[in-house]
Amino acid sequence: MTAEIPTFVTHLECGLTGERYEADRLHGLSKAGKPLLVRYDLAAAAKALTKDMLTARPICGVTASFCRCGALKISSRWAR
Repeated sequence: MTAEIPTFVTHLECGLTGERYEADRLHGLSKAGKPLLVRYDLAAAAKALTKDMLTARPICGVTASFCRCGALKISSRWAR
């Protein structure tokens, strides 16, 4: 694919305090020493993506129907 695919990521958030961090920067842990959770614009993703788009998307470098690493099970769950 040559077109850039949107990620729908809005920001990162501290798992303990809820403090927000920019999504387009590299971070480690939060200032509180906790993992950063990724937050998405799910409404925008729902409008832009179809089930067919998700099942045809490459996973681990191959299409979902040929994936052998276990990610297929995860992607199939979300594609229903």
